[in-house]
Amino acid sequence: MKALRYALVLILLSGIRAESIVKSFQAPGPNNGYYAYGLAWDGEHLWVGEDLNGTIYEVDTSDGSVITSFPGAPQSNHGLAFDGTYLWASSDYHSDYIFKFDLSGNKIDSVPNPAGDYSGGMTFDGEHLWVSMYYPNTQPTLFRVDTATGTVVSSIPSPGLQPQGLAWDGAYLWVSMDDNDGDPERVWKLDPSNGDTLLSFPVPTTRPRGLAWDGQYLWLVARGPSGVSGYIYKIDPYADGNPEISLSTTFHNFGNVLVGDTASFDLQITNTGGALLSIDSCTLNEEVFFFDESFPISIEPGSTYSMTVYFAPGSSGTFTDTLTIYHNAPLQEPQTVTLSGTGLYSGPVINIPENSHDYGTVRVGAQKRWYMQVENQGNSELIIDQLSFSTGFFFTTSALPVTVQPNQSVLIDIWFYPQHSGLHADTLLVHSNDPINPEVSVYLSGTGDSVPAPAGEVLWSYHATGSIWQHIRSIKSLEDITGDGIDEVIAISENDTLYLFNGNGSGTGDVLWRFMAPPVFPGDRSLIGAPDLNGDGKADVILGTGGADRRVYAVSGATGNAFWFYDTHEYGEGGWVYEVSLMPDINGDGIPEVLAGTGDDGYHTGPNRAYCLSGANGQKLWERPLDAAVFGIRAIGDVNGDGIPEVACGTGNSTPSSYKVCLLDGATGSVLWSIQEPDAVWAVSPPGDINGDGYPDLVEGIMNGQVKARSGPDGSVLWMRSVGGMVINVEVMEDVNGNGYPEVLPSGTMSSFFLIDGGNGDVIWTQSSGHMAFCLYWMPDLDGDGIPEVIGGSGYSFNHIYVFKGQN
Repeated sequence: MKALRYALVLILLSGIRAESIVKSFQAPGPNNGYYAYGLAWDGEHLWVGEDLNGTIYEVDTSDGSVITSFPGAPQSNHGLAFDGTYLWASSDYHSDYIFKFDLSGNKIDSVPNPAGDYSGGMTFDGEHLWVSMYYPNTQPTLFRVDTATGTVVSSIPSPGLQPQGLAWDGAYLWVSMDDNDGDPERVWKLDPSNGDTLLSFPVPTTRPRGLAWDGQYLWLVARGPSGVSGYIYKIDPYADGNPEISLSTTFHNFGNVLVGDTASFDLQITNTGGALLSIDSCTLNEEVFFFDESFPISIEPGSTYSMTVYFAPGSSGTFTDTLTIYHNAPLQEPQTVTLSGTGLYSGPVINIPENSHDYGTVRVGAQKRWYMQVENQGNSELIIDQLSFSTGFFFTTSALPVTVQPNQSVLIDIWFYPQHSGLHADTLLVHSNDPINPEVSVYLSGTGDSVPAPAGEVLWSYHATGSIWQHIRSIKSLEDITGDGIDEVIAISENDTLYLFNGNGSGTGDVLWRFMAPPVFPGDRSLIGAPDLNGDGKADVILGTGGADRRVYAVSGATGNAFWFYDTHEYGEGGWVYEVSLMPDINGDGIPEVLAGTGDDGYHTGPNRAYCLSGANGQKLWERPLDAAVFGIRAIGDVNGDGIPEVACGTGNSTPSSYKVCLLDGATGSVLWSIQEPDAVWAVSPPGDINGDGYPDLVEGIMNGQVKARSGPDGSVLWMRSVGGMVINVEVMEDVNGNGYPEVLPSGTMSSFFLIDGGNGDVIWTQSSGHMAFCLYWMPDLDGDGIPEVIGGSGYSFNHIYVFKGQN
């Protein structure tokens, strides 16, 4: 019968909000009061026990400030009660006792806790101490305790299985209920003799904890109205309820408004609560937004008030502001409405914010870019149809005409091309359809520097940025795109960006375009420049990616847009693309093909393949599964006499049987030969015919520090040289010692740079790297002896770039 009464009371009261929040403030203690738990009233102030460090705070309820504090129950204070003279604090699972303190924090006594490790709250009824128990989930859970002996005098069931705070109002017992076991989070008024429910109401927020009664009002610890915090709420349990505010919108855009005009919108403010809502004031910061209201504004429960907000721009541009509405709804923060609007003049109106630009000092013969911003401050389309220069020192590559929409802007590139030392100046005339200012002048100036740069001086640089990684993983040259006769630079960064830079730059590098390709890139050999693949007359770029992307991209060198890609997710979760390289045309379209070496996916279902893809459209011409990651892949020349170059591959994974170098038929991808190696083969490269049999051969770099040359027809070893460390890459350069054979440049974690004779494997010269010989390439002759030079980069501990005389 009692259970039926409880259910009926809950049904009747669940839709009624009879309580009213009189005030609230943040609870004391760590993490914005989040750990506040026990609560007690001493006739003048509140006492709060927190559950993290066990501190007990005396709190002034007028402003929530802490008057004093002292260490309470060991490490935690779940329940707190005041008996008229002393405070009683129950510990959590750290102790099974209830401790008695005087108001100075001195421990007076202790008694066993009938709730054991799991007391939720406490209160005094004038004679005995009530204690709630929230675990184990058995009834009864509310105990009346004799503090002299610690024995339970009587007990009653609580309305749920997670009782927390307790309060005594002189005749009745109040309990707050947490929802950990599915009980509704409510505050209950109980008959202390039998546990019958007399009243209940929902808690203001969530996570109810301590309760206290001050003679007229209940005080409750619960979660704050926003964020992770603890609050103390002063509640009138017999009032009519609280006001609650609701807005028709929290954002309004007035759109485009002519300068001098005024636009408006009506904000609907509704009181969805049970008590009178009072709007105390509203604030704005920008003069272009305003309202015309008298405060306070009173809104009855269930009623709506319409507040008019205005936007009157006095100049062009986009304006934003925040309307803040202050009110008396105790459980809600001040409400905000974001306002925006754009002021425009009539017709097309041109504005160039920077009407002069100085390029500073620029190397003679180099080119430096400035982006000129052109704004349209009118409400009609602005058309830039001509840019006039009076000298040949400044120019643009932007296509004209350029259309600028209302309240928009465009960037037009203006390049400086100094052709002699000293000052260069020009007045750029920008022509448009602005009826008032059809011709706007922009003064341009810059200084040419003709002093030859010393060897190794930085001509230009660029710092890649990123929220996590910024490393430049690969940098290559690309045939001239801008038309100045100087090759450009492509670079890939771990910030997921492929850059094209003006190769003939000065100072800070000019980015010609960016291609975003998530997320990470395996290494230096996953990026190459390519000849024109898409027929636009410009060189293009091939990029292989790793991470989750795992694709091969063909990117236009002219625009930075991908015009095809191949996705290795055709097999399992795809595989990292470790190397891309070029292959002469094999399908007869006159365009080179693309080779790609890929790895596994971590589940043994990935590609582990060598691919030959059409350079024109990315179509797969052939593929060859090699049962291991393909780290190196290069075309070496025709071996089997069909007129098509064959393809060398190096493989490896975690098993020794995967360490192989192999040769594939360039026409079909079939395996011509495959040879086991002592470690993973990271790189292969074509040196041409180095044993005089008329067939091309190959060199390979192995993780165990070996560089080997092998015969193209059968894979037999021609020579082997150990260089120490791991060989990550091998490149080939022109003959430097006059024996007619190209030389070999290994790089990796070895401590020295080596130049190896491609004909016999002898070391031509070696130089210390200072740490690791991470990279080594050839470069054109610098000293006039007709022999190419060598450039190398060292490892982390030394961080040097070296240029070596190629011959010695």
